[in-house]
Amino acid sequence: MAQQDFFTSQTDQSRVKADIVVKYFSAWATIMLKRNSRIAFADLFSGPGIYEDGNLSVPLLIIENALKNPELTSCLITLFNDQKKEYAEKLQLKLKETPNIHALTHQPRVTNDVVGQQFVDEFNRIKLIPAIVFLDPWGYKGLSLNLINSVIQHPKCECIIFFNINRINPAINNPMVEELMYEIFGKERVSSIRSRVDAEQSQKRETIIIEEFSIALKEKYGRHVLPFKFKFDNKDRISHYLVFVTKHRLGYQIMKDVMASAGYTDIDGVPTLAYYRPEDSSQVIFNFERPYHSLGDSICSKFTGTTLTVKQIYEEHNLGTPFIKKNYKDKLLELEKHNKIYVTPDATNRPFYRGKLTMGDNVKVRFLERISDGK
Repeated sequence: MAQQDFFTSQTDQSRVKADIVVKYFSAWATIMLKRNSRIAFADLFSGPGIYEDGNLSVPLLIIENALKNPELTSCLITLFNDQKKEYAEKLQLKLKETPNIHALTHQPRVTNDVVGQQFVDEFNRIKLIPAIVFLDPWGYKGLSLNLINSVIQHPKCECIIFFNINRINPAINNPMVEELMYEIFGKERVSSIRSRVDAEQSQKRETIIIEEFSIALKEKYGRHVLPFKFKFDNKDRISHYLVFVTKHRLGYQIMKDVMASAGYTDIDGVPTLAYYRPEDSSQVIFNFERPYHSLGDSICSKFTGTTLTVKQIYEEHNLGTPFIKKNYKDKLLELEKHNKIYVTPDATNRPFYRGKLTMGDNVKVRFLERISDGK
């Protein structure tokens, strides 16, 4: 698909991608505005802002969101950039046509620059206010660790990256784009990836590549990385990942909830953090392993001999897992039922909700010896 064809009509994957970005931005902005007088959103590969079928893409959806929130109208600063002049001009026109656009104290800024070292230098030079920077290149040119690092180094700044595994997979061994691969992964890591993917089948290669990219993102600033998968139509392969990078656990937890609601859950209610076309989902989600079965053993092992609240258990354990808070509460209820943990208040002193015993955030759980949950 040529780039100009991409904006003819919005695909399901593009809709889900935009929903995740905008929903997370809305939740993030609500938190940031409690302690900050200004926040920012930047989309460095913005496109024209609208598809020919009339559906809005991320830039106009962010502005639409801001105009519905009186706090955001006075505090939000936006930067939209696309190296294609035609797209930048069309986006600028659509922004001017947006009803009530002048209610924004800071009018959107639209630029027409190639994403490269100048953005890295600018983000390194200035002190960024709290910001989300969205990186959604058509392929992979312009995406670099230096660019991501230049954003993440600042307090309360996060990145959302559309990672084109379908294009990057063959590029790993292509000498014509070697320098671009170095920019994305680092030179030493590219060599490591090549040695690991040699002779591997496509699915295994893709897993190795996203693992290495995630490790590269974590190397500085103690950050957390959360990838969300998009599957090819009618193929059992991943086409893209939406990768979230943050230094903050709360941001990680909020984004996981957003991604969980956008994707499918397995038969145990654990998010797959993946999106498939609705007609494909029933055949795919049952192919996943069932991580919920080992959750009880894992938390009992990690917290042996300690007493923690349900909230603390979730916050300490969920990093690097697909589990959301509901999964922890369900598993703790099972453990309590089988007398594997002691809970305060106990079951006789906690309320029911919709016929189910509750397990509130502040309920205290005491873990005993390391034992199996019997599941």
